[in-house]
Amino acid sequence: MLEQIDLHDGLIDEWYEIGEPSMTLLDFKTLPVFMPPDPSNLDFRIWLAWHDESDRIFAAFIVSDDEYKNTHDWSDESIRCHIPVHDSITLLIDADHSGGRGHRNETPADEYPLIFGRTQEYHAISRTASGPTLVGWTNRALGEPPASWRIFPPYGDAGGGVAGENPVVWIIEMYVTPQNAWGDNIED
Repeated sequence: MLEQIDLHDGLIDEWYEIGEPSMTLLDFKTLPVFMPPDPSNLDFRIWLAWHDESDRIFAAFIVSDDEYKNTHDWSDESIRCHIPVHDSITLLIDADHSGGRGHRNETPADEYPLIFGRTQEYHAISRTASGPTLVGWTNRALGEPPASWRIFPPYGDAGGGVAGENPVVWIIEMYVTPQNAWGDNIED
């Protein structure tokens, strides 16, 4: 099945052939009243897969969005590392289970606004004006820079595509290699 996946073709047809999505819009509720989300505003399918031989997590996302927001450009110093402010996805992994319960836990959000412990944080975007569509952080809350080699093959890669208007359909396909305790003994 791994041979069927092409991260850079802008399509996710092969994921439908591999199997049903792991998550859909129906698996989530909106805040504050926990009502079903509105598919005319946002609809999505998410596939997650583990590949034993390569020790990688694969993911695919197809999103139908009434308004697509993405002006990301790596050459613009003011926004270059701010993928999450654009339409994108975030994947958090605690590969060695050393970071506590994970995202925010009981720690006040103002102390650790995104993550804490040794959780790996990845952001992927369907397209950007220049540079990679995947960025990885070891611990952004502590001010560490984006990971370098961790987001490039053979450790990580991503691709995507965007099509249509109202709704816009955007796609992200990616894989990452979970690491053990980033930042302790690994140098960029």
